[in-house]
Amino acid sequence: MGATRLGYVGLGTIGLPVATRLAALPGVSLVVADLDPAALATLSALPNVTVVGTAAEVARQCDVLFACLPDPAAGDAVFLGAGGVLEAGSSAEGLVVIDNSTVSPAAAERFSRGLAERSIHYFECPVLGGVTQAVDGELFGVVSGPESRY
Repeated sequence: MGATRLGYVGLGTIGLPVATRLAALPGVSLVVADLDPAALATLSALPNVTVVGTAAEVARQCDVLFACLPDPAAGDAVFLGAGGVLEAGSSAEGLVVIDNSTVSPAAAERFSRGLAERSIHYFECPVLGGVTQAVDGELFGVVSGPESRY
């Protein structure tokens, strides 16, 4: 069996340590995108990490895409906007998106409906904890999404 292909978009205060921990898992290949060149440089130095330019490129290359974004506007851009997950087209059908951001129920519903139009499965999974917990692998997630894809 090949490597598990994971993606991560949003390499900020929480996203960078979470992505770093994912990259260290045995059998994982990680594809990442972010606006911060320093975060991308940190991850590109790790084995089995590929840096790409857009969320669409991440979506085309992974089976599960995680995101940790600062606000709903960033979610609209990453999931539904130009260069976003939807732009990956049919190659992203069946993709599972796990959103570690904290967003309103209305924003989560908007992301879920928009992604479902392309058969992409959205899970709202905000994480509880801070930077220390992220670095130590002790974040706690509250998951909501399509039961058939758990």
